[in-house]
Amino acid sequence: MLIVKRTGQVLASEVIKADTFSKRFVGLMGKISMSSREALIIEPCNQVHTFFVFFPLDLLFIDSNNVIIKDLRNVPPFRITPKVAKASRVVELRGGSLDELDISSGDRLIIKR
Repeated sequence: MLIVKRTGQVLASEVIKADTFSKRFVGLMGKISMSSREALIIEPCNQVHTFFVFFPLDLLFIDSNNVIIKDLRNVPPFRITPKVAKASRVVELRGGSLDELDISSGDRLIIKR
């Protein structure tokens, strides 16, 4: 489960962790959709691509304390994001997910397994 500490809002009830080379490499490639309740957490990571991901993504770049450094919304397929220097992981959500929530840089996330 992925929760915004400040508001208690649940970002995702289903969290998948990509923390090995092969899981990070594959990520969401080949997927044609994603549930609004799913999140993929890629670590370590400070830059992502959306090659062969066939839907837009909302991205949260977070530091080692799970504080949001930067968010990118509705990143289209076949793009490369800029590197976010202090990010240690990236949360990938279905595009448009962040528009429905009160979330911003500086918010801390709680990751429950």
